[in-house]
Amino acid sequence: MDIINEGKFKKLCRVADVSTESQADYTLPDYLGDVRKVLFTTCEAKQAGKFSDENGDEFSGIVAYEVVYLDSENKLSSAGFTSDYDLRHKSADQGKIAAFATPSATSYNVRLTGPRRFSARATVSASVKCIAEDEISVSGSTFVGETEPQTLEGVLKIRNISESEPIEREFAERVERLDGVIEDETRVIYCGAEVLLDDAHAEDDRVSIKGEIILYALLSIDEAPLYLASKTVEFDEPVPFVGVSADMHLIPRAEVRSVTASVNADEAGCEVVVSSIVELSCVAEYNTPVLAKEDVYLTCAEVNNTYRDYKYNTLGGVVKVSEGCTAELRAEELSAEKIRDIPYLKATVKVENVSREAGEAVISGELRCVGVASVIGENGEISYTGLRFALPIEKRVTLDGASESEELSATLEAHAVSALLDTSTVKINYKLTGELTSAASLSKKLLTSSETAEPIEAERGGITVYYPTDTDTLFSVAKKYKTKVAKLSHDNDIAAQASAGDAESLGGVSRLIIF
Repeated sequence: MDIINEGKFKKLCRVADVSTESQADYTLPDYLGDVRKVLFTTCEAKQAGKFSDENGDEFSGIVAYEVVYLDSENKLSSAGFTSDYDLRHKSADQGKIAAFATPSATSYNVRLTGPRRFSARATVSASVKCIAEDEISVSGSTFVGETEPQTLEGVLKIRNISESEPIEREFAERVERLDGVIEDETRVIYCGAEVLLDDAHAEDDRVSIKGEIILYALLSIDEAPLYLASKTVEFDEPVPFVGVSADMHLIPRAEVRSVTASVNADEAGCEVVVSSIVELSCVAEYNTPVLAKEDVYLTCAEVNNTYRDYKYNTLGGVVKVSEGCTAELRAEELSAEKIRDIPYLKATVKVENVSREAGEAVISGELRCVGVASVIGENGEISYTGLRFALPIEKRVTLDGASESEELSATLEAHAVSALLDTSTVKINYKLTGELTSAASLSKKLLTSSETAEPIEAERGGITVYYPTDTDTLFSVAKKYKTKVAKLSHDNDIAAQASAGDAESLGGVSRLIIF
């Protein structure tokens, strides 16, 4: 009888970290005054396209910079500009069909190189996950006539990744209502949007993504101090995702594509409206079960087997991280000037290490903050200064069932960052969100072919006493003595291991009687 056993599937074949640099030079338009002092800068990488061929993958997009500064007249102002990036990943993986990556600006620097000119440089990085087609097959001739083959089979859990189609959702909300204030007195210095994703669950060929978006605007009204106006909006959006199922680990994604703000006048005053377009998508990570043959033998014939070492990745689990955090520090650590208020802070997280400790994963790194503070000068007048500081972070996540062989990785983001000033102490509040992923790289010796040799006598007289070693299994002993797993387990009263193909070790069994 000929064996033809084919198993075709998709798998994660490679993870590669890649990076590139993006730089820009920008000159303020003529109608704006010179820059006296830069208060703070922000930087975000936005993906625009993806292209793949036999040579590799290319992820392209823009890096968006924002600069908030004091001009030559000591008035608050802002400027935005962009640079392009092209992130390339060279790949020679056979059968590669897809690649997934979320590029981000891991570091950046914006410098004032002239009274009206900025120079910016950013490092854009991504972890590229490549998906390929693969096949595990067995061929050959195992037996002739009535001879029954004994087969050891195993189920490999092979890591796979799928991605939904992205959708765009527009949000437009009034973040502030100003009675008695005219439109010309209200200026939007800076505006933005943050998306906090709470949950994603599978439905029929779609994923429902729940979360909230925070729309905000940093406002300057006449001679009043700078302050932040914001509004939080909850959402529950369906995203098309063909083939999604409830047993997949769903990781929702959101990218703010654009943010604008407007000041609209009416009879009673004016209102500030912030509009944002957000792209929502979802990544599913899961294990594909693949049946593979590890060995074949005959009770009444010799066989010649051929094997190969098969290496693969398996996903242990994805744990969601969501926690409100607080840190305290002295105001003098932030600025040499006397801080009156901190109307705006924004933070990014740099994960530096993920380690194990007493059944927990310890994620450590730092929170990198930028913002603006109002300060009181010696003459009692209010001015502004930029803030730039870092805080150490450590997050502990319980590891449920993760083995020591699994590698750990984590992604974290900081949202809703705010500061409360109490005399000389500043309390920083923020929400930490992200995922902790555990995975392992494994190897199995799999059967690729099996050929029947000359028949041997089926009857074997006498009794053999065998003392198993630590590496022995029911299958390996049965194969060695040309008997069946079921018979061996029955004769030795090993009921829990009485099924053919059982690969459990014989730990605790001191001897076997073989008839």
